[in-house]
Amino acid sequence: MNHLPILNEISLYELWTSGDLDRLLTTSDGEPIFIMEHGHHDSSFAGPDFKNAKIKIGNFLYTGDIEIDLNHKDWINHGHNLDSKYNSVILHICMVNKKHSRYVYNRDGRRINTVCLSDFLKDEQIEQLIKGSEKTPNDTKLLKCADLVHVINDNDKVDYISSLGVRRFQKKCTRMYDRIKELTYIKEMKISEPVINYELPPSFYQRQFSYQDFQTKEIWQQLLYEHVFEALGYIKNKNIMIKLAKSANIEFFKDVLDERDSQVIILTCLLKISGLIPHELSKIKDPESISYIQNIEELWKQVKDKYDGAFFNKSDWHFFRSRPQNFPTIRLAGGAVLLNSFMNKNFIERLTKYFTRINQDKALIKAIKSLLIVKASGFWANHYGFEVSKLERLKYFIGGLRADDIMINVIFPFMAVFGEVYGNQEVSKRALRLYTNYDQTENISIIEQLSKSLNLDKASQKSLISQGMIELYVNYCSKNGCLECKIGKEVFN
Repeated sequence: MNHLPILNEISLYELWTSGDLDRLLTTSDGEPIFIMEHGHHDSSFAGPDFKNAKIKIGNFLYTGDIEIDLNHKDWINHGHNLDSKYNSVILHICMVNKKHSRYVYNRDGRRINTVCLSDFLKDEQIEQLIKGSEKTPNDTKLLKCADLVHVINDNDKVDYISSLGVRRFQKKCTRMYDRIKELTYIKEMKISEPVINYELPPSFYQRQFSYQDFQTKEIWQQLLYEHVFEALGYIKNKNIMIKLAKSANIEFFKDVLDERDSQVIILTCLLKISGLIPHELSKIKDPESISYIQNIEELWKQVKDKYDGAFFNKSDWHFFRSRPQNFPTIRLAGGAVLLNSFMNKNFIERLTKYFTRINQDKALIKAIKSLLIVKASGFWANHYGFEVSKLERLKYFIGGLRADDIMINVIFPFMAVFGEVYGNQEVSKRALRLYTNYDQTENISIIEQLSKSLNLDKASQKSLISQGMIELYVNYCSKNGCLECKIGKEVFN
């Protein structure tokens, strides 16, 4: 089979655990593969699909992990060959293997047998898999009320989900305001984070803050830096991105930056502190990568004595099921450009002027977006790692869809808090209005499924509704909180 059938990996997971493959498979050399234990499915983002499996190949018994991909080339496309979490994989399963490759290789260079299921399955079995992959959201029961929710008026559903969207916005604002107060306290007390743990005293929570407490522009830069990096990390790497932003903070970069090449120094520091730079150049085959790493090491020598924060490891980062343009290396390349803009190009001042001087909302959105989109350039425009050869040239480190996400989740709440602190209610109200009316163009799977289940496909294009659906799912549906949800109460009572 050379063409990818209409399948999802869940169908392949079900096939793996069904027992139908237990004595069916062989290696490319014809040795029989006996599946003794399928392992347990790892539903987290970090690592192989099935952990602690046990298989017998010929006369040898193997205990380890199983990775299942739709396409053989996904092993490299998803970065498994670079990720130490996949070092314990003992068998790679795929559905399509156009080049008839017999193996994949882990980060340490160990050879792993690949089995292409389409070589072993009958046509009717493949057809059954395809049918199983065509299940609707109602079939998968994403919402327990999916079969009953039609009894509620669509306008009532929209009103309720809109209120959840506003609540989500308020939560973001509260979180930012709490953090800006915390950053003020950290600065006053001269506390280092996150290396030194601290506990805020009761007096901190009782303290009444005024705009005069937040006059230092560096705390606003740090706030924006942390939240933008969190957004760049998605759900998979958001926590490590925040940790990185807190460790390699604005105070550190103020100390080391040289305006002539500040963007280069920022990325150098981020890559070194993140732990993503390989330690052994002997394993690197790409001359351009070797030269790039050597330049980084030389630059780092000039600034490393000024850094006393935490360092991280490559194993802290998740490359699992990410397209190359979403790899942490690429996101850090884009993040370095934005951080340089926060510090050296008056980003916040420009943002504030846009909010106060551009009257039309569409023009304002366009102007903000122009601040966030980062065109690809330099080494990372055609690399996504060091141990691999070049890929097709990227156009953007941060494109339009990611800029949309940053606007919705960071810029609008940031400006709402900024307006509140400085007593500019017009800015705060406008930030909420933009959030409420913004058309979200990115197709997020969970929102697509929820909108179909709720019969609100068109309404979900508004960020207010899509954010409300996320709030609905995270705080009610996924926690079986049906009787605490306004929709659930009505349909189940």
